[in-house]
Amino acid sequence: MHVDTALPCMADYIYLLQIIIPGFIMLIREEDYDEYETKTTRILPDPKWIEERQEKLRIILGGDERFDSVLSAAKDQNRAFAYERSRSWSSYDQDSEDEMKDLTACDKECGYCGRCDY
Repeated sequence: MHVDTALPCMADYIYLLQIIIPGFIMLIREEDYDEYETKTTRILPDPKWIEERQEKLRIILGGDERFDSVLSAAKDQNRAFAYERSRSWSSYDQDSEDEMKDLTACDKECGYCGRCDY
C-alpha cells in the first residue's frame, strides 16, 4: 500500500503527516474475495521511505531518539499496520424459490447464531 504510485506529488506530504501525527492519516485498502473480506490500514509510511529521508527527518523530528523510534515502529508490522479479516456476507437471492428463513429465532444452546433452522 503506497500512495506514491497513485499520488506521487502528494506522497511526501502524506507520509510526513503520518510520521508527525500518527493516526491522523491512515491509508485503508479493502479487498473482497469470494470467501472473505480484508481491510488493511497503514498507519506509518514504508520504512524504506523513512530511511531514504533520514537526514531531514532527524531534523524535523528533533533528534536521533525520536527518529529511531519512528523507524522502529514503521518496521514493526503490528505497529505500522492494522489488519481485519471477515467472512463475506452473501446476500439473500431474491429470485430463489427457497422459502425465506426466520433468522431471528434460535435457542440459547446454539448461541443465537441465526444460521440454523428451528
